[in-house]
Amino acid sequence: MTTARLMRVASLALAACVLLCAGALFYGGSAYALERWITGGVALAVVGVACVVAGAFGSTAMRIAAVIVAAAAIAGAVLETATHSELFVAVASTAFGAQALKIAIPYALAAMGGAVTERAGVIDLALEAKLLFGAFTAAAVGYASGNVYVGVAGGVLAGMAVAALQLGLALRLTADQVIVGVALNLLALGGTRFLLQLIFHEGANSPPSPAFENTVLSNPIFWLAVAAAVLVPLAMLHTRWGLRLRAAGDRPEALVAVGASPSRARFAAGLVGGALAGAGGAQLSLSVGGFSADMSSGRGYIALAMVILSGWRPAWAAIACLGVGGAEALEIQLQVTGSGVPRELAPLLPYVLTLIVIIIAGGKGSAAPRSLGRVS
Repeated sequence: MTTARLMRVASLALAACVLLCAGALFYGGSAYALERWITGGVALAVVGVACVVAGAFGSTAMRIAAVIVAAAAIAGAVLETATHSELFVAVASTAFGAQALKIAIPYALAAMGGAVTERAGVIDLALEAKLLFGAFTAAAVGYASGNVYVGVAGGVLAGMAVAALQLGLALRLTADQVIVGVALNLLALGGTRFLLQLIFHEGANSPPSPAFENTVLSNPIFWLAVAAAVLVPLAMLHTRWGLRLRAAGDRPEALVAVGASPSRARFAAGLVGGALAGAGGAQLSLSVGGFSADMSSGRGYIALAMVILSGWRPAWAAIACLGVGGAEALEIQLQVTGSGVPRELAPLLPYVLTLIVIIIAGGKGSAAPRSLGRVS
């Protein structure tokens, strides 16, 4: 038995506990809360464990069948509770879909940026830093200029600046790419707080800045994300930039053979990835009209998980992030509809669902770029 399978088997107990909590989420908040939590939670837990077992040991067909059964069980739980709570009505509304799309924008942009950078062979663990610095710069520039579009440009440039620093350390100084990513994330966490205090004399929040309208369709960053989901994959397949990017990640020696530089290709890809992630950070702050400390809240790490899950394909990574946005929107609805879920538990839902999906997928998607993490 391989180490990966052992890790998935060790996750069985965790999956059972997680799905017991899922049962509580769907079955809580009624006169029969305890009884329905026990019966529904246990049923969902059994299905969830079966899914994990199928992902660990089964064939592709078994994994797909297990996921379908699990989805049917959860859908049945939601339908059964439709008459007992406001949750089903809220989730079935168009407002819920718009909220999910709005939440998914920074995830999708960060994931597409990470996919572009990693396809070129550079480990992009610094997505969290790009989101944070992008969010702070967008809010600060928007506040100073009074123009939300100038704020977006500032966020994009901030993401590119973080990417340039990351690539300089990783490619020019040959520093360990994982350590560089972690260091930049820590720098962003403390650095944005320092800049808040230095510029605005505030320790946690910036002054109000210009913000987008509340509707998704009027948000220019939403349309930027849609355009990127279409154009970036096409550019990677049909342009010289994309050809060199993919060669730098899979066969850098082929670039050297034709007189091209893998480092330059990686640098160009990393700047594009940084711009996309910085735009995702701008969405975080400009959608609420200001920056707050640590407002990325781990989104960069979830985006990186979606990159790996999607097989390093930008469009699929963006689609996967729609599910994350839906999970986060559901978490909000669980709190506002009086479902009886503790306030401390509901925010865990996006992370829990990400963990479950990764366990079920079992890392059996497309292989990583062959030169990922290598300087040569």
